[in-house]
Amino acid sequence: MTATGYAGRGRGTLGAIASAISNVDGVYGISFTENPGSDTITWQGKQLVRNSIYFCVAGGADEDIARAIAITKTNGCSTNGSVEIYFNDPENTSNSYTYYIDRPRFQEVYVRLISKSDVDLSSSLPLFKKALNDSQRLNAFPLGGEMTAVNVIDRIPQELTDLGIIGCDISTNGTTWVKDIPAGADVILQIPDAKITIKQGA
Repeated sequence: MTATGYAGRGRGTLGAIASAISNVDGVYGISFTENPGSDTITWQGKQLVRNSIYFCVAGGADEDIARAIAITKTNGCSTNGSVEIYFNDPENTSNSYTYYIDRPRFQEVYVRLISKSDVDLSSSLPLFKKALNDSQRLNAFPLGGEMTAVNVIDRIPQELTDLGIIGCDISTNGTTWVKDIPAGADVILQIPDAKITIKQGA
């Protein structure tokens, strides 16, 4: 297929581009939006130029992602992001397409599990750490998605929470505790073992 052919195969819709990127081998998360207007806008801290799309992509090779964009994006639609990716037309390597995307950054979250006032679960902390670690390994928190205290509790097997867990607080700094933490468009929230504690309730 010629460069003209690639450029002309754009399906145009944001959903079509997102689907193509999602199907790239190794991609395990995307966040995306578009700015169809005539002015630059800000979305979740990201500036989007007029008539453009934005994608943050976790996983996948740069060239494969660029190819997915090339065969689905319409002409005249710009891209946004801090990472340049390239796709060379295999039938005319002098033609190279440059796109911009973001890659995710990881933000660590503190978790404070709360037990009943008459239950000391400190000796069981390694079990709770393992449960949350296993849960994230199998099903990471979504790119661009929030984390809530309810999400965290739901990831712990019931046989452990039944030991006496009655609540949970989460924090980005270990000082200010909240029940939900929003993630930016390019952020994946994660809970390291070292930031998980258990506190007896009052």
